[in-house]
Amino acid sequence: MCRNPFFELSPKALPYAAIIALLSLLALACLSPRINLLDRFIAVPDQRHPADVIVAFSASLLNRCEGHPNIFQREYYAALLLRQHFSRSGKLLISGVYTRQPGTLEACRIKLANRLHIAPDQLLIDNSAETTLDNARNVRKIIRRNHWRTALLVTSRSHMFRADHTLQKQGVTVYPAQIQDYPAYHNAWLDAERINNLQRLLYEYGALLKYKWY
Repeated sequence: MCRNPFFELSPKALPYAAIIALLSLLALACLSPRINLLDRFIAVPDQRHPADVIVAFSASLLNRCEGHPNIFQREYYAALLLRQHFSRSGKLLISGVYTRQPGTLEACRIKLANRLHIAPDQLLIDNSAETTLDNARNVRKIIRRNHWRTALLVTSRSHMFRADHTLQKQGVTVYPAQIQDYPAYHNAWLDAERINNLQRLLYEYGALLKYKWY
């Protein structure tokens, strides 16, 4: 029988071949128009249950008072839930608010509350978080300080699995309320939006591997 050396792999090459094959399958699953397996594995169903406070994890290190309106998507949705489902005494806690100059946090809080159409005394701000783990730890401190137990957590669809589990590990009862930062299905094989979605999902899987050990 004639052997084709092209298909022969040394033992050292087998792990690399397996990794390449796995990545190819994952890419195919992500890029196919009707299947998104990576998304399904980390999907979290909404549980818009009454809670002591609404918590929004900010999306980036951008200045949350002066940024473009698009970067406030999580905050806007959290404020909408506050107006629709909470009384005037309800609170919104935003973790990850950054200001460019020291001493401007209070001015930022008032400006952000006005922009979100809620009363300034309804808005709490955590301005020291730089990561999701920071978000969770800082939120836990604020929740304990106010004798709260439950939180309605608002973040993006791709981020919710990691954010939910990280905050629950801090002893907070979490009810997810995600925003749709990307569509569940695509009609095209390859476009800019699909590539961005794939980048988000791959980033989340990498972050999950890191957060597993904290």
